[in-house]
Amino acid sequence: MKKQTIIWTIVFLIIITQVLALGIRPAKTTLEFEPNTAKQFSFKIVNNDNQDLDISISIQGSLEGIIETSKTQIHLNPDQEFIEIPFTIYFPDTLTSDSETKINIQQAISGYEQIGAKINLVHRLIIKVPSPAAPILEEPALEQPISEPETEEITKEPIAKPLNMSEQTSLTGQQPINIIPIQITIIIAAIITIFITLFIIFKKRKK
Repeated sequence: MKKQTIIWTIVFLIIITQVLALGIRPAKTTLEFEPNTAKQFSFKIVNNDNQDLDISISIQGSLEGIIETSKTQIHLNPDQEFIEIPFTIYFPDTLTSDSETKINIQQAISGYEQIGAKINLVHRLIIKVPSPAAPILEEPALEQPISEPETEEITKEPIAKPLNMSEQTSLTGQQPINIIPIQITIIIAAIITIFITLFIIFKKRKK
């Protein structure tokens, strides 16, 4: 039991040392999707402790079928500070949404292959799909109102209605003058005057 604990402790310390010895720069790459185009990108595997390293590279994710690299098995010498790994991605005509693909960098721990311990670092490849631009809606042209010819308004003056006797009385506050009886009186007076004049003339002739 104690022997197994010591072995796993040594393996754990070696793994930590190897993780610190191996690095990736940058840790992720972000690309914008462009239909039917090919884009290149790369990252560096850094040999921090100048060790003799054997590294394998694999791609994992929804876009692994359209990503290519010429280097899948790499050996780093102690005098190599880093090595740059180039990649090419071939975009299809459409992508429905953003996606992320992992590029795994695996390193076997030298001298401990019998335990099967490996270092696994990940470079993240993020593909951004632009949102479709909203269509520009043209505003409908406003119809100019048809101007109607101006017509002059003819205002009719109300025709005055003759007032009856009661309305005249209410407006003036006096009793209306009865014109017809006055005319008859004048005619009777004229007739009487004529008769009196003829009578006087006739009397003078008799004398």
